[in-house]
Amino acid sequence: MTKKNGTATQKSLVDTSSFSNGFDQFEITGITFTGKPRQYRSDCQLGKFKIGSAKTLGRTLSMEVLAFRKFQDEIFGYDFQTWLEVVFVDPSNIVAHIMFKTESLDNFDEMVLDLSANKQAIATGIVTAEMVARSSSATGNSYHAVEFTWKPNTAERIEEIKAFAECLPYEALTIRTIQAAAE
Repeated sequence: MTKKNGTATQKSLVDTSSFSNGFDQFEITGITFTGKPRQYRSDCQLGKFKIGSAKTLGRTLSMEVLAFRKFQDEIFGYDFQTWLEVVFVDPSNIVAHIMFKTESLDNFDEMVLDLSANKQAIATGIVTAEMVARSSSATGNSYHAVEFTWKPNTAERIEEIKAFAECLPYEALTIRTIQAAAE
């Protein structure tokens, strides 16, 4: 915490006062938060994960989960429904987030329940998200759902993540929607 005009304020993890030199090489040392989480997407029609909308990855994604939450909203052109937002450290050691809904959300819940029954915290392991092909019995259309597995992380890595998570500004991570003004 720092004090400004006698008021306690939280110190920013991002230097917003100066430009970065385009010729300097940006080095990732330790877990990196750039001021906003790297945006991952699960493209359940294609059956692959993406960074943003253009960089296509593979069928699996490793995540070291920092936090997760459920909320209900009408976003991304979908009807009002329940969403799961997962904040995690990606394989490049960058703080990221991804959203899931419907069957994938249910699969995540089942993994968390299994971990709870075994007295394991999700943040003490590595979660692997994998696209699995499905077919709708109602429409016959093909799609992919995300299934999740968990394996324990090393004690050293758990301590590194725990120390980083203690100073992470979670309020800077979540998607916010602005409610329309009542008319």
